[in-house]
Amino acid sequence: MGRRGDSTVSNETVVDSARARYHRAMKTRFASCVPVVIVLLAAGCGSKGDPAVDVVEDSAEGDALDAADGADGADNPGLVTFDVPRPPTARAEPWRPQVHYSPEAGWINDPVGLVYAEGEYHLFQQANPEVPFWGELQWGHQVGTDLLRWTSLAPALVPDADLGQPFSGSGFVVDGAARAACATGPGAPDSCLAVMFTHHGGSDGTEKQSLAVSIDRGRTWVLHPRSPVLRQPDLTDFRDPKVFRVEEGWVLVAAAGDRARFYSSPDLLDWTPSGTFGPVEGLEGTWECPDLFELPIDGDPLKTAWVFKIDTNRGLAAARPDSWAFTGTFDGKVFAPAAPQPRIIDHGPDFYAAQSWSDAPAGRRTWIAWMDHWSYALITPTEAWRGALTLPRDLRLVDRGGVPVLVQAPVDLASLDLGVLARAGRFDVDGAADLSGPVGGYPLDVTFRLAPGTWSRAGLRLFVGGGAGAVAGDAFPVDPEAGAVLVGYDRDRGEVFLDRSGALGTGVDTLFGGRFAAARPADVDGGITFRVIADRSSVEVFSGDVTITALVFPDPAADRMGLFTIGAAATFEPLEVRALDTIWPAP
Repeated sequence: MGRRGDSTVSNETVVDSARARYHRAMKTRFASCVPVVIVLLAAGCGSKGDPAVDVVEDSAEGDALDAADGADGADNPGLVTFDVPRPPTARAEPWRPQVHYSPEAGWINDPVGLVYAEGEYHLFQQANPEVPFWGELQWGHQVGTDLLRWTSLAPALVPDADLGQPFSGSGFVVDGAARAACATGPGAPDSCLAVMFTHHGGSDGTEKQSLAVSIDRGRTWVLHPRSPVLRQPDLTDFRDPKVFRVEEGWVLVAAAGDRARFYSSPDLLDWTPSGTFGPVEGLEGTWECPDLFELPIDGDPLKTAWVFKIDTNRGLAAARPDSWAFTGTFDGKVFAPAAPQPRIIDHGPDFYAAQSWSDAPAGRRTWIAWMDHWSYALITPTEAWRGALTLPRDLRLVDRGGVPVLVQAPVDLASLDLGVLARAGRFDVDGAADLSGPVGGYPLDVTFRLAPGTWSRAGLRLFVGGGAGAVAGDAFPVDPEAGAVLVGYDRDRGEVFLDRSGALGTGVDTLFGGRFAAARPADVDGGITFRVIADRSSVEVFSGDVTITALVFPDPAADRMGLFTIGAAATFEPLEVRALDTIWPAP
């Protein structure tokens, strides 16, 4: 997908409107980012007789406590903290992500063409490296081995004067019977990397599907001479092909207005229509970026279901979830859902156009999404660059009362893990608790479980502090919901929530406020478990099968963190805060 707006809003209207709003919103600008200061001594831990904080500065003793805490943590009501050296902040512009991919300069939106080959994950995205706005798009290209750190290569695809701009598409490995697709000149290599993608516009003004191949491990790409290999000139919106192999050949599913169209081919060059899926009530707007794959249920390879994912582009509509997943069956020709209505994939506003890597080893299914929303993508306050991607997420299906449900989890972050900053087997909080002595600074990986209780709301306070007149050592705000991004559980409503309304930096548009929530019953033991990845301009929440992803633009000096409860005291058992390294090379 590129960005066309929806069927009622033109590209030019979207861009012009967003640019005007951007210039109004950015009259006040940050000149520099306040550097993060690593605090080695813990402050008091709350406003209502909170437990004392033990500070461990000796690394050997810290390692011993780190190993022993799991054995006796349930009887330990206090918080143990550790001195973890933190590296200097890389690329220290305000709000530069440290563990999420973002462009050095310019613009990115959808991840595209994702494929694994010869020990490398290939990450492409729609990019405009010249200016931080949607415009003349090309395919930016990176490779990596751990799905976290990336090495940039030359752009894979660029606009074609006759065919148009390269919009979204998918990547895959070609060999065997389809090897003719690898032939872009004399002879046909035994195998190649290939991408199928939408050419948008061009001399005929249509959207059509083209094929490009690489025979040098993705370092250079050549447009196949048969391109475009699939046209539907009667369709205004016909885009974002997902291509994968089946026993009989190849399948292509493309978004086409308010539905998906399926095609089959023996050789990737000649395509035959095989069916449609949609429209679906409630999924109004232009469908985009389909994905389709099979997963085992509860890890049983003999019990599987197919997952069909689609996004709905609603143009400049208010920030809301726009990514959806159905589970069902696929007969090699068309997808059939098991239930008429899909599930929301991510309940935050900033998860769109997810695509999964093809040909990953051991049947692994991992996807990544654009971490932004079209209602404000062109006015994010980062200025020199715009757009970032979520953390890659591993996917699995679990049985929930006979219904297969998609569960997401961040990929293994071990290569970024700097160690435990704070840990408690049990930690009681009544009101506000300040963890920012040992924990100050981001990014962080936080896990906790809220034990059953009579509290009404409880959870994390992120990005606390900063603001006009703030100085180091200021008292931690005692109002549990003041001046922070809140992540937690609303027991009265039975929902997980993320509220970013309380942390808007100077000059940041009020569009970046809002509360986002999802129904979530308690775990079998009555508690609620969380994992939260907080980077310098984003928060990703994982709780059971619920995820919430949101951009945040707090005061860059708001580097403190705490816990909160409303209504009564709450017990966090356990609680762990880990420091994460940056993915960027040392400055």
